Amino acid sequence: MFFLWDMIFGTAHITRKYPKDFGIENLQESDWKQELLWPLFNKTSNKVAK
Repeated sequence: MFFLWDMIFGTAHITRKYPKDFGIENLQESDWKQELLWPLFNKTSNKVAK
């Protein structure tokens, strides 16, 4: 749906080239278990906003 929306309004950028770099720089590697359980057991989730 969003691709069609971009085509209608002329904001689609269609190319067959892939970017040289993508993602977040200096991101530490983590396994799937850490990513799955992070919302439940991260160190900041137990703090109350002040």
